[in-house]
Amino acid sequence: MRVIQYSLAQRELAFDWADHWFRLADLILEVIHPDEQTSLVPPPPATDELRYQILRQWFAEHETKFFPLWRDFSNCLRFSAFITTGYTEDVMRGQSHCEELFSACYQPGDLYLLAKERGLQTETTVWQPDPERAWEFAERLLHIGNLVVWFFKWVDNQVGNRNQLPVCDCPN
Repeated sequence: MRVIQYSLAQRELAFDWADHWFRLADLILEVIHPDEQTSLVPPPPATDELRYQILRQWFAEHETKFFPLWRDFSNCLRFSAFITTGYTEDVMRGQSHCEELFSACYQPGDLYLLAKERGLQTETTVWQPDPERAWEFAERLLHIGNLVVWFFKWVDNQVGNRNQLPVCDCPN
């Protein structure tokens, strides 16, 4: 088994990715209001749209450095007991599926398009997320968030090869 070793710069990238991911997920949750049982959710204010644009630019600038780290982590998870527990279907579908889930949250040009492309609403001119679909999407964001935490811990363990963890050993 090969041993993976990451630099401090790669650890910093993993931390920054996690931080930006949680900010993006938080923003999405704020604007889709999965806790509302009505479709009368106010449209996102211009400040939220600006936050979205800043985040999507950051992700676009860093994804080519991030995805190789994510692929190593995803390969690790596929061989671990973590997968057999059925913790999340996202990992079981493979690394490309997770990469698609990440980019699907920051690739759309604006929050309206994001909501439409993720199936939360049918319109791009009227803000009206479907409450049931908003809740389902919120659950997916939370599952991905859990994976991001595991990812950061895993990369952190690989810095300077502190624990000599082989590629298929994941943190507890």
